[in-house]
Amino acid sequence: MKDKKLAVITGASSGIGKSFAYILASRGYDLILVARRKTLLMKHASALRKRYNVAVKVYDVDLSIGIQRKKLLSLLHKKKESIDLLINNAGLGRFGEAVSIGAEDTNKMIEVNVVALTEFCLSLIPLVLKSNKKSIINVASVASFHPSAFAAVYAATKAYVYSFSMALASEYNGKISILALCPGIIDTEFWQSSGVSKPKYLIRSADKVVEQALQNLTKKVLIIGVENKIRVIVQKFIPDSFMLYIGRAMRTFIQKQKINNW
Repeated sequence: MKDKKLAVITGASSGIGKSFAYILASRGYDLILVARRKTLLMKHASALRKRYNVAVKVYDVDLSIGIQRKKLLSLLHKKKESIDLLINNAGLGRFGEAVSIGAEDTNKMIEVNVVALTEFCLSLIPLVLKSNKKSIINVASVASFHPSAFAAVYAATKAYVYSFSMALASEYNGKISILALCPGIIDTEFWQSSGVSKPKYLIRSADKVVEQALQNLTKKVLIIGVENKIRVIVQKFIPDSFMLYIGRAMRTFIQKQKINNW
């Protein structure tokens, strides 16, 4: 009997979450896929079962709604399955002046990026501890390391993910591998849903990001891309006020030049 492995992936209908699903299935993982879009989840589940002969369960859950999160977490606990790899990938982004984004979208960002991720970690850690692999990946961002004008709430939520993940990794040091994954610009549907044009440069495929993450599960933080690693190091020596000034200046330049893709 083969050694069964189970991964739980949030935000699994597209982007990085979808890539995690297909790559992990190719490595023999059974999957629990969580996202809002049931049709897409069912389509991926069918393809994964046929292609890789793995078990796939899908749950169409809106992670911005607390009662839906709690029902799913309760269900996972009732099943009592050990979880080898928990991937908190679901995330929302909205960009522009903070006031213009509005309270509803702002609250959804915080619920999904912060509250849901925290609840999934703390609730499912007992099931992760029962497994052989004992790993968690929390998808943060290179935006985790500095405040960002016109991405104020998004950057703040990702700063939380980074800080929370690092602290949790310290608490469970030697017991669970907890990785804060900090990708840069990824070629996903994120840009469409966030209302910002997808950049042309320094963009990576989701598959490449996922492969690197799975190769570095024992690390506490993984920044994708040499340019992003340099950026994070340099920013440590530059005041936040200056970084915010640069952000405002770049936005003004883009608006004046009517540049849609930078």
